[in-house]
Amino acid sequence: MDAANFTPLFTAYLEEKPKVHPAYQTVKQKSEKELRKRLGLDDKTSSKISEAAFPYFASVMLPDCAFPELEVCSKWMIWIFLFDDEFDNGCFRSDADAAEARLNKLRATMEDNACQHQADDMISIHLEIWIAIKQKDSAKGRTSTQNRYRDAMNGYCDGVLHHVRSSSRQEVPAPEEYLEARKLSSGCEPLYALVEYAYGLELSDAQIYEPPIMSLRAASTKIALLHNDMISWQKEKKENVPHNYINTLIKHRSLSETDAFTIMLDMVATEHSQLSDSLEELATKKPVNHNEMYIQGILRVPLANLHWRDAKLLRWLDQADKQDGPVFNVFSTVIRRGARSSPDVYECTLNLNGKNYLEASYIVEPMKAWLSMTKYRKFTIGNQTHSCGDCIFVKPQDDSYRDWKAQVHEVRATDEHHVFLRCSWLENPEELPEEVLSTPSYHGKFELVPSNKMDIIDALAVIGPLKIAYWEEANEDAEISAHGEYYWRQTYNHDTKVLSSLNPICGCRQPQNPDRLIVKCSNQTCGTWLHASCLAQSAVQLRKGVEAEVNGKQQAQEPVERDHTLSVDDAAAEDSITMAEIVASEAEALKVVITDKKTGDQTMEAVHCLVCKQIVL
Repeated sequence: MDAANFTPLFTAYLEEKPKVHPAYQTVKQKSEKELRKRLGLDDKTSSKISEAAFPYFASVMLPDCAFPELEVCSKWMIWIFLFDDEFDNGCFRSDADAAEARLNKLRATMEDNACQHQADDMISIHLEIWIAIKQKDSAKGRTSTQNRYRDAMNGYCDGVLHHVRSSSRQEVPAPEEYLEARKLSSGCEPLYALVEYAYGLELSDAQIYEPPIMSLRAASTKIALLHNDMISWQKEKKENVPHNYINTLIKHRSLSETDAFTIMLDMVATEHSQLSDSLEELATKKPVNHNEMYIQGILRVPLANLHWRDAKLLRWLDQADKQDGPVFNVFSTVIRRGARSSPDVYECTLNLNGKNYLEASYIVEPMKAWLSMTKYRKFTIGNQTHSCGDCIFVKPQDDSYRDWKAQVHEVRATDEHHVFLRCSWLENPEELPEEVLSTPSYHGKFELVPSNKMDIIDALAVIGPLKIAYWEEANEDAEISAHGEYYWRQTYNHDTKVLSSLNPICGCRQPQNPDRLIVKCSNQTCGTWLHASCLAQSAVQLRKGVEAEVNGKQQAQEPVERDHTLSVDDAAAEDSITMAEIVASEAEALKVVITDKKTGDQTMEAVHCLVCKQIVL
């Protein structure tokens, strides 16, 4: 699977694995050790910091900078996470006044008369970062980088305070209001100033605020914050953290989680298009001393954000790939009416061809690894793009002579080599449990049975797209799919072991087999649909009764059961003496041709309805 075909949400700069600073491991160990010691972090927090690998973000964003600058930026990455957590889950979460005082302390570190905060190591660490930025800027006889960093950090403080005030009032801001504050609180704007600092770039305000450059920064910021909100939603929902874009869409637009995700993915796609447009504008217009390193630094922010979360996950996936069995497991849970479900249980209504067909309740294991991957709406294999909701052919993992069929409900991935699909199976009828199958079978050759049995499969198992249509058999005007096209009309609930019922027809009260001929009784007061094979069987049974009377056997005859009669095709039946074949013609009335197998004599007789006993015309 080529990276270029992975998903339309990736533009060229996101298609390849990122370049990582060669000193990543060294700076990771050094910066984590320093902050762990200075801040007195407990084992749980230290482990969280180590697993998060924040210096990896810095190493992707700044793959070519000098080691001292990488160390400062890596330290900033860890520091901003810990500092920001005070307002997400700490003591300042719902106390706007205390939060403002805390943020003012941070602002004070960037004032001209800033002093050391002996009693507050968190603030002191930022002061040291600020001094490093200021000293490098001053050494070049300028203040531009420090000014832009200070403006960005003041904006960060404004955004955080906005979230805290909303939380303290137990308010969920409107989506538009939330996005404006989130652009500030996401911490992306300071990153662009850190790019200037790390590479010692000399950029004028005219360059920084040129429209296509501003557009690049805005799109990169929005992609990163939307990605973060999608990734962190489940965790924040459990922790009742209100400032998440998904939450604003649910509260203010009455959307489901699925619809909210769809909107966000559309927004991400729009921002990717904006990035491409801005890059094209920069490439085609007359150059005005644009700094390529700054542009690449802007683009590496969403790139780093995409990949730094996946560093640990990729290692786990690679190890899981080498083991027997599936990487992820999906377990069904029975939905009990009125019962409160566990936060780890996901419930959804399955829909195919615009028709809701079954409820599904499931748990994914390991859930943390599954949710850590980025969620997408589409994936591409070869030159074929598939979307959520599409049906697919899947390579069977056994000796099955038929390809498996499934419907895609969720796409998650870490990179183009690790793409996974949560699917529900479209069962081949012969693969259903024996206890729910009828004899003889009424399923057609191209009939499938959607189920709520879920699995997570590797996207590389996909063979190609599957076209399937719904056949509303209760509607006599509804057309069934053309021969060779797949269709469905009933479902199988794996949780309750129930195969949904179909409309019975004929005197046998069995459903229609779409591959077999049926005829409708012409008696308007009856109008029953009849299996042609049942009509043929009836003719054979009737002839057997006549033969018995001719031979003088007046005793009652035992009825011939369906499975005792050899069916030649869908409109014929026979026993050892007689063969009957239904002949249907638009120009003539329905007839049955009776053949005496001993003499070869044939007679043509009228066909009687098996229900009303009237002649079928």
